[in-house]
Formats: sequence, C-alpha cells, structure tokens
Amino acid sequence: MTDPIALRNLSKIRNFPSRIFPTNRFRRCKDAPMAIGPLTDTTTLSIDRLYDLYHAIAERDHAFRLQAQYGSTPPPKGHCEFRPLGRQTFVQRVLHYDSLPAEVGAAFRARLSRQAEAYGVDPLSKTLNKTNAA
Repeated sequence: MTDPIALRNLSKIRNFPSRIFPTNRFRRCKDAPMAIGPLTDTTTLSIDRLYDLYHAIAERDHAFRLQAQYGSTPPPKGHCEFRPLGRQTFVQRVLHYDSLPAEVGAAFRARLSRQAEAYGVDPLSKTLNKTNAA
C-alpha cells in the first residue's frame, strides 16, 4: 500500500522547476560574456616594470583580503602584514619562468594582466614605477 501524501510530495518534486538545478545554471552561463574584458599585453614590459605591476596588484589584493577578513575593524597587531616579494627575488623568479619550456613566462605575464584588470591596475600607467621595495 502506498501513502497518498508521499505520492503527492513525489509529484511535487517531479514537477519542480528544473531551471534552478546546477546543471542548467552552468548551461546558461556558457553563453554569458566574460567577467574580464580584453587584457593588456604585458609581454613587452621589462622585468622591473613587471615588478612594479606585481607590487601594485599585491597592495590591492592585500587591502581586499583585509577588508574581507576584518571589515572596518583594524586587524590585531602583527596580523596580516603586507610582505610582498623583494625585487631581486621577483627578478630571479621571472628569469626562471622565462627559461622553462611551455611558455611558463608568458602564462605568468598573462596572469598578471588578468589580475591587474580585476584589481583595476593599469599595467601601462606611468605611476607604477613609484614602488621602491627592496
């Protein structure tokens, strides 16, 4: 014997609008425009200029993460200090990436370009080179 209330609930589940299930959501999103528009070409930037770009992105990212974690409350003393890579370490890494096969250096530059676009940093801005980090 079948419970009529259970059958009624089952019919509601079967008729549930399928547009809210994740598989349909992903089908709709594939036609959506990209969140980030065309990227700035960073392949021609010097390594020093790339460092300035990296530093500006790191500053914005750090501020964003502080805001997300603490809101308007300042973090406890000693927490979440801003510690970007030094210029010399960054240069060594970029030279190493450029020496690797499979265009690892180009992928790194493209990632910096995407991050710059996301954080609103202009890679070609003249004000980037004001960074004087060690």
